[in-house]
Amino acid sequence: MYTSALFYSFKQEINFDIEELNKALEQDVFKPVGGQQVSSMGFVKPLGKYGSELARQAPDSNLIWLKVRQDKKTLPSAAINEQLASTIEKIENEESRPVKFKEKNEIKDNITMAMLPNLIPKPSYIDLCIDTKNMLVVIFVAKFTRAEECLALLRKSLGTLPVIPSFASYDLDHLLTNSLLEPESLGEIQLGHTVNLVEPSETDSKRNYINEEDITSEDILNSIHNGMRCKSVHLKLYESIELKFNNDGSMTSIKFSDALKETNSDIPKEELANRLENDFVLFSSEIINFYSELIKCMEVESVAV
Repeated sequence: MYTSALFYSFKQEINFDIEELNKALEQDVFKPVGGQQVSSMGFVKPLGKYGSELARQAPDSNLIWLKVRQDKKTLPSAAINEQLASTIEKIENEESRPVKFKEKNEIKDNITMAMLPNLIPKPSYIDLCIDTKNMLVVIFVAKFTRAEECLALLRKSLGTLPVIPSFASYDLDHLLTNSLLEPESLGEIQLGHTVNLVEPSETDSKRNYINEEDITSEDILNSIHNGMRCKSVHLKLYESIELKFNNDGSMTSIKFSDALKETNSDIPKEELANRLENDFVLFSSEIINFYSELIKCMEVESVAV
């Protein structure tokens, strides 16, 4: 179940052949971290031991499911610095000379390389969704740095990946702030109960209104009229999904209704692969539907402006 999402739009329509996509991904399948490596990243099977494909498209679905695994070793900075200080002290005492900056870096690199083989990597997994109908790549993370790493990997496999951040052409500061001034501009989307306002100045002062009964209250609107802008706002759609939409275009704190989460609960445990696939389609579709409603509102607002 996904809690964050970032959207990228294809600059042109592309026809995806699932067999060709699987062949392309095979060259960048995940490989364990080597002894002297800090990290390793590659594609794994979305269905794990229950599947055989690196790119999985459910029957009668326009959604393609990819999964990236990234293993990272966490370098013990304190231990490295302690050993570095001890080594420098020994050299300075035995050779009666100061250790220069370049030599310090070389010593630190040697200490790090010696430690790497004994460090245990920590695995993490990131799901990606290619929507062949709406020409989107949805990456279920909150940070653009992690999303860009996934896109770079996919671009390497495919040779090209002409995508841009989906909200890049919109003034999200204006659109989010306007949603508080004119809630009807959100169409089917409803305002929630939390909003984060910031002062667009060097002071960068912030005001967080959490679990407010009304985020269009006089106090909040006065803050906006005095120059504060909306950095993020809690939104809801059809009582089935709610989330925080941020002015960088990210969706975070995604929550699904209990009714939605129970949709596939009748699928028996022995059909776990089917349950996993159906959950992916269900929750991905809900998030993409929310995105589509947002874009619809933004296009209307952009025309009006």
